[in-house]
Amino acid sequence: MYQNQNYPPTSLENGDQVTARIQANGNSYYTDYVQVDRSVRGTSTGTSSNLQTLQGTVRQIDRANGLFTVDINNSSTMTVSLPYNLNATDVNRFNSLRPGDFVRFYGTYLSNSRVELRNFF
Repeated sequence: MYQNQNYPPTSLENGDQVTARIQANGNSYYTDYVQVDRSVRGTSTGTSSNLQTLQGTVRQIDRANGLFTVDINNSSTMTVSLPYNLNATDVNRFNSLRPGDFVRFYGTYLSNSRVELRNFF
């Protein structure tokens, strides 16, 4: 799935950033859904027009995958992903996050419920 359209898995390219739903089947795993969050070909690099200021309360943290969820205005939950090239200060801030923390950050929307972190402030 990319920009609300279905494509075969062979359309994936090295460098695409994806979210995959992983399913267990006995002792093995498979995915039945892959969403391209950022295409290696068709993306901007986060220009200022795409950058949003966001804030909310941290709900969950997935350090292994570089994700956290945050409640925005007590009405919606947003998943925030870390980019591959995050600076050391923001990596340390992410590593110190705890559920219940209030956070303010700049991010770029990848979908209605997903944002890529640019930096904390």
